[in-house]
Amino acid sequence: MRIYHFEDIGIDLGRQPLAVLRALRAVGVALSPQGWAAMTIDARTRLCQLGAEGAFAEDQVQDCLRGVDMRRVRMVERSRPNPKPSERTQALLTSLSAPPGLWERIEPLDRWVLRALSEGLNSRLFQRAYVEIARRTGLHTRLSDVTATIARCELWLSGPAVSAVRSPDLEEGRALVLARASGLRAARQSPMILDHLAEVEVGPIEVGATMWKDRVLWQAHASSVEGVFLGTSSLLCVAAAAVALGEMLSRATPPLTGHLSRVELREDVWAVGADDDDELTRMHPRGR
Repeated sequence: MRIYHFEDIGIDLGRQPLAVLRALRAVGVALSPQGWAAMTIDARTRLCQLGAEGAFAEDQVQDCLRGVDMRRVRMVERSRPNPKPSERTQALLTSLSAPPGLWERIEPLDRWVLRALSEGLNSRLFQRAYVEIARRTGLHTRLSDVTATIARCELWLSGPAVSAVRSPDLEEGRALVLARASGLRAARQSPMILDHLAEVEVGPIEVGATMWKDRVLWQAHASSVEGVFLGTSSLLCVAAAAVALGEMLSRATPPLTGHLSRVELREDVWAVGADDDDELTRMHPRGR
Protein backbone atom coordinates (compact mmCIF):
# COMPACT_ATOMS: atom_id res chain seq x y z
CA MET A 1 0.00 0.00 0.00
CA ARG A 2 1.35 3.42 -0.95
CA ILE A 3 0.36 6.70 0.65
CA TYR A 4 2.48 9.72 -0.14
CA HIS A 5 3.79 11.77 2.75
CA PHE A 6 2.38 14.99 1.31
CA GLU A 7 -1.14 13.48 1.32
CA ASP A 8 -1.14 13.44 5.14
CA ILE A 9 -3.47 10.44 5.39
CA GLY A 10 -3.45 8.14 8.40
CA ILE A 11 -3.52 4.35 8.46
CA ASP A 12 -7.30 4.46 8.90
CA LEU A 13 -7.52 5.81 5.32
CA GLY A 14 -9.97 8.51 6.33
CA ARG A 15 -9.64 10.10 2.88
CA GLN A 16 -9.11 8.58 -0.56
CA PRO A 17 -5.38 8.39 -1.36
CA LEU A 18 -4.14 9.02 -4.89
CA ALA A 19 -3.48 5.29 -5.25
CA VAL A 20 -7.21 4.69 -4.77
CA LEU A 21 -8.09 7.36 -7.33
CA ARG A 22 -5.78 5.68 -9.84
CA ALA A 23 -7.62 2.38 -9.38
CA LEU A 24 -11.06 3.99 -9.61
CA ARG A 25 -10.23 6.08 -12.68
CA ALA A 26 -9.00 2.96 -14.44
CA VAL A 27 -12.60 1.67 -14.41
CA GLY A 28 -14.12 5.11 -15.00
CA VAL A 29 -15.73 5.82 -11.65
CA ALA A 30 -15.43 8.31 -8.80
CA LEU A 31 -16.54 7.71 -5.23
CA SER A 32 -18.06 10.42 -3.03
CA PRO A 33 -16.61 11.08 0.44
CA GLN A 34 -19.75 9.50 1.91
CA GLY A 35 -19.33 6.41 -0.25
CA TRP A 36 -15.71 6.06 0.82
CA ALA A 37 -16.59 6.47 4.49
CA ALA A 38 -19.19 3.70 4.21
CA MET A 39 -16.64 1.15 2.95
CA THR A 40 -15.00 -1.26 5.37
CA ILE A 41 -11.37 -0.66 6.26
CA ASP A 42 -10.49 -3.95 4.56
CA ALA A 43 -12.09 -2.84 1.28
CA ARG A 44 -10.36 0.55 1.49
CA THR A 45 -7.01 -1.09 2.14
CA ARG A 46 -7.44 -3.54 -0.72
CA LEU A 47 -8.36 -0.76 -3.14
CA CYS A 48 -5.33 1.24 -2.05
CA GLN A 49 -3.10 -1.79 -2.52
CA LEU A 50 -4.46 -2.37 -6.02
CA GLY A 51 -3.91 1.26 -7.00
CA ALA A 52 -0.28 1.06 -5.93
CA GLU A 53 0.48 -2.03 -8.00
CA GLY A 54 2.13 -1.78 -11.38
CA ALA A 55 -0.84 -3.46 -13.07
CA PHE A 56 -4.23 -4.69 -11.92
CA ALA A 57 -7.40 -6.11 -13.43
CA GLU A 58 -10.60 -4.06 -13.66
CA ASP A 59 -12.65 -6.82 -12.04
CA GLN A 60 -10.39 -6.62 -8.96
CA VAL A 61 -11.35 -2.97 -8.54
CA GLN A 62 -15.03 -3.73 -9.14
CA ASP A 63 -14.92 -6.47 -6.49
CA CYS A 64 -13.82 -3.85 -3.93
CA LEU A 65 -16.85 -1.75 -4.78
CA ARG A 66 -19.42 -4.48 -4.21
CA GLY A 67 -21.99 -3.36 -1.67
CA VAL A 68 -21.26 0.36 -2.18
CA ASP A 69 -24.41 2.47 -2.53
CA MET A 70 -24.48 3.34 -6.24
CA ARG A 71 -25.88 6.76 -5.39
CA ARG A 72 -22.40 7.48 -4.04
CA VAL A 73 -20.72 6.52 -7.31
CA ARG A 74 -20.54 8.56 -10.49
CA MET A 75 -19.13 7.83 -13.92
CA VAL A 76 -16.04 9.77 -15.01
CA GLU A 77 -13.61 9.63 -17.89
CA ARG A 78 -11.25 6.70 -17.68
CA SER A 79 -7.53 7.30 -17.34
CA ARG A 80 -4.65 5.01 -18.20
CA PRO A 81 -3.01 3.61 -15.04
CA ASN A 82 0.44 3.82 -16.64
CA PRO A 83 0.37 7.02 -18.71
CA LYS A 84 2.94 8.83 -20.78
CA PRO A 85 3.79 12.40 -19.75
CA SER A 86 1.65 15.10 -21.34
CA GLU A 87 3.20 18.28 -22.72
CA ARG A 88 2.30 20.07 -19.51
CA THR A 89 3.76 17.27 -17.38
CA GLN A 90 7.00 17.47 -19.33
CA ALA A 91 7.08 21.25 -19.06
CA LEU A 92 6.68 21.13 -15.28
CA LEU A 93 9.36 18.44 -14.97
CA THR A 94 11.72 20.56 -17.07
CA SER A 95 11.03 23.61 -14.87
CA LEU A 96 12.12 21.51 -11.88
CA SER A 97 15.30 20.33 -13.64
CA ALA A 98 14.19 16.69 -13.66
CA PRO A 99 16.96 14.50 -15.11
CA PRO A 100 16.51 12.77 -18.48
CA GLY A 101 15.03 9.30 -18.18
CA LEU A 102 13.28 9.96 -14.86
CA TRP A 103 9.88 8.92 -16.25
CA GLU A 104 11.17 5.45 -17.08
CA ARG A 105 12.77 5.05 -13.65
CA ILE A 106 9.71 5.82 -11.53
CA GLU A 107 6.81 3.47 -10.79
CA PRO A 108 3.47 3.48 -12.66
CA LEU A 109 1.66 5.03 -9.68
CA ASP A 110 4.20 7.87 -9.61
CA ARG A 111 3.68 8.46 -13.33
CA TRP A 112 -0.09 8.55 -12.89
CA VAL A 113 0.17 10.99 -9.98
CA LEU A 114 2.48 13.40 -11.81
CA ARG A 115 0.34 13.28 -14.94
CA ALA A 116 -2.89 13.82 -12.95
CA LEU A 117 -1.50 16.72 -10.91
CA SER A 118 -0.10 18.44 -13.99
CA GLU A 119 -3.49 18.25 -15.71
CA GLY A 120 -5.10 19.66 -12.56
CA LEU A 121 -3.00 22.83 -13.01
CA ASN A 122 -1.70 22.54 -9.45
CA SER A 123 1.95 23.45 -9.77
CA ARG A 124 2.60 23.65 -6.01
CA LEU A 125 1.27 20.16 -5.28
CA PHE A 126 2.98 18.82 -8.41
CA GLN A 127 6.29 20.11 -7.05
CA ARG A 128 5.74 18.48 -3.65
CA ALA A 129 4.89 15.18 -5.33
CA TYR A 130 7.91 15.40 -7.62
CA VAL A 131 10.31 16.04 -4.74
CA GLU A 132 8.99 13.06 -2.77
CA ILE A 133 9.11 10.76 -5.81
CA ALA A 134 12.55 11.95 -6.89
CA ARG A 135 14.02 11.45 -3.42
CA ARG A 136 12.70 7.90 -3.36
CA THR A 137 14.58 7.19 -6.58
CA GLY A 138 17.82 8.45 -5.01
CA LEU A 139 17.86 11.98 -6.43
CA HIS A 140 18.90 14.80 -4.11
CA THR A 141 16.37 17.55 -4.65
CA ARG A 142 14.38 20.06 -2.62
CA LEU A 143 11.40 22.37 -2.99
CA SER A 144 12.49 25.39 -4.97
CA ASP A 145 11.12 28.89 -5.40
CA VAL A 146 8.53 28.02 -8.04
CA THR A 147 5.66 30.48 -8.30
CA ALA A 148 2.18 29.12 -7.57
CA THR A 149 -1.22 30.44 -6.51
CA ILE A 150 -1.05 30.71 -2.71
CA ALA A 151 -3.32 32.20 -0.05
CA ARG A 152 -1.67 34.69 2.25
CA CYS A 153 -2.48 37.22 4.93
CA GLU A 154 -0.58 39.46 7.30
CA LEU A 155 -1.17 40.07 11.00
CA TRP A 156 0.34 43.44 11.87
CA LEU A 157 1.50 43.65 15.47
CA SER A 158 2.23 46.30 18.06
CA GLY A 159 5.74 46.36 19.52
CA PRO A 160 4.78 44.45 22.67
CA ALA A 161 2.84 41.93 20.59
CA VAL A 162 5.93 41.23 18.48
CA SER A 163 7.88 40.51 21.64
CA ALA A 164 5.10 38.26 22.95
CA VAL A 165 4.99 36.15 19.78
CA ARG A 166 8.76 35.70 19.94
CA SER A 167 8.76 34.83 23.64
CA PRO A 168 8.20 31.41 25.24
CA ASP A 169 5.49 32.82 27.53
CA LEU A 170 2.56 33.18 25.10
CA GLU A 171 0.69 29.85 25.22
CA GLU A 172 3.86 28.25 26.61
CA GLY A 173 5.69 29.10 23.40
CA ARG A 174 3.20 27.18 21.25
CA ALA A 175 1.08 30.10 19.99
CA LEU A 176 2.05 29.68 16.34
CA VAL A 177 1.62 25.91 16.46
CA LEU A 178 -1.86 26.29 17.97
CA ALA A 179 -2.80 29.00 15.48
CA ARG A 180 -1.64 26.78 12.63
CA ALA A 181 -3.83 23.96 13.95
CA SER A 182 -6.82 26.33 13.85
CA GLY A 183 -6.05 27.13 10.22
CA LEU A 184 -5.80 23.44 9.33
CA ARG A 185 -9.18 22.71 10.95
CA ALA A 186 -10.84 25.59 9.10
CA ALA A 187 -9.54 24.40 5.74
CA ARG A 188 -10.42 20.76 6.46
CA GLN A 189 -13.98 21.72 7.43
CA SER A 190 -14.50 24.22 4.59
CA PRO A 191 -16.93 21.92 2.71
CA MET A 192 -19.24 22.18 5.74
CA ILE A 193 -19.03 25.99 5.65
CA LEU A 194 -19.16 26.82 1.94
CA ASP A 195 -21.98 25.50 -0.22
CA HIS A 196 -19.94 25.37 -3.42
CA LEU A 197 -17.55 22.92 -1.73
CA ALA A 198 -20.27 20.67 -0.30
CA GLU A 199 -19.30 17.72 -2.52
CA VAL A 200 -15.54 18.32 -2.31
CA GLU A 201 -13.18 16.35 -0.11
CA VAL A 202 -10.22 18.41 1.10
CA GLY A 203 -6.88 16.66 0.69
CA PRO A 204 -3.33 17.97 1.26
CA ILE A 205 -3.05 21.24 3.19
CA GLU A 206 0.13 23.26 3.55
CA VAL A 207 0.22 26.18 6.01
CA GLY A 208 2.97 28.05 7.75
CA ALA A 209 4.04 31.41 9.13
CA THR A 210 7.13 33.56 9.24
CA MET A 211 7.94 36.60 11.37
CA TRP A 212 8.85 39.95 9.89
CA LYS A 213 9.88 42.86 12.10
CA ASP A 214 6.32 44.12 12.66
CA ARG A 215 3.98 41.40 11.40
CA VAL A 216 3.40 37.69 10.92
CA LEU A 217 2.94 36.42 7.37
CA TRP A 218 0.72 33.36 6.93
CA GLN A 219 0.63 31.32 3.72
CA ALA A 220 -1.53 28.31 2.85
CA HIS A 221 -2.20 26.02 -0.06
CA ALA A 222 -5.06 23.51 0.10
CA SER A 223 -6.05 20.95 -2.52
CA SER A 224 -8.84 18.45 -3.01
CA VAL A 225 -8.06 14.74 -2.79
CA GLU A 226 -8.00 14.79 -6.61
CA GLY A 227 -5.26 17.43 -6.53
CA VAL A 228 -7.32 20.48 -7.55
CA PHE A 229 -6.26 23.72 -5.85
CA LEU A 230 -8.93 25.02 -3.43
CA GLY A 231 -8.59 28.80 -3.23
CA THR A 232 -11.40 29.48 -0.75
CA SER A 233 -10.24 26.70 1.57
CA SER A 234 -6.74 28.18 1.45
CA LEU A 235 -8.09 31.65 2.30
CA LEU A 236 -10.07 30.25 5.23
CA CYS A 237 -6.90 28.55 6.43
CA VAL A 238 -4.73 31.68 6.62
CA ALA A 239 -7.52 33.84 7.99
CA ALA A 240 -8.39 31.37 10.76
CA ALA A 241 -4.73 30.96 11.72
CA ALA A 242 -4.18 34.72 11.91
CA VAL A 243 -7.43 35.30 13.83
CA ALA A 244 -6.51 32.54 16.29
CA LEU A 245 -3.13 34.15 16.93
CA GLY A 246 -4.78 37.55 17.37
CA GLU A 247 -7.20 36.07 19.91
CA MET A 248 -4.32 34.61 21.91
CA LEU A 249 -2.68 38.04 22.00
CA SER A 250 -5.92 39.71 23.12
CA ARG A 251 -6.12 37.32 26.09
CA ALA A 252 -2.59 38.14 27.24
CA THR A 253 -1.96 40.24 30.34
CA PRO A 254 -2.04 43.09 29.51
CA PRO A 255 -4.11 42.57 26.30
CA LEU A 256 -2.08 42.97 23.11
CA THR A 257 -3.25 43.97 19.64
CA GLY A 258 -2.91 42.77 16.09
CA HIS A 259 -4.42 43.98 12.82
CA LEU A 260 -5.39 41.56 10.05
CA SER A 261 -4.75 42.75 6.49
CA ARG A 262 -4.19 41.62 2.90
CA VAL A 263 -6.11 38.35 2.96
CA GLU A 264 -5.66 37.35 -0.67
CA LEU A 265 -4.78 34.80 -3.31
CA ARG A 266 -1.79 35.62 -5.44
CA GLU A 267 0.96 34.14 -7.53
CA ASP A 268 3.87 33.87 -5.14
CA VAL A 269 6.70 31.67 -3.95
CA TRP A 270 6.39 29.71 -0.72
CA ALA A 271 8.12 31.93 1.83
CA VAL A 272 7.27 30.31 5.17
CA GLY A 273 8.37 27.21 7.04
CA ALA A 274 11.40 25.11 6.27
CA ASP A 275 11.65 23.38 2.90
CA ASP A 276 8.90 20.71 2.78
CA ASP A 277 8.62 20.37 6.59
CA ASP A 278 4.94 20.74 7.46
CA GLU A 279 5.51 21.08 11.19
CA LEU A 280 5.65 24.67 12.39
CA THR A 281 7.77 24.21 15.46
CA ARG A 282 10.03 27.23 15.25
CA MET A 283 10.12 30.72 13.81
CA HIS A 284 12.07 31.64 10.69
CA PRO A 285 12.85 35.37 10.88
CA ARG A 286 13.19 37.11 7.52
CA GLY A 287 14.17 40.67 6.80
CA ARG A 288 11.75 42.91 4.97
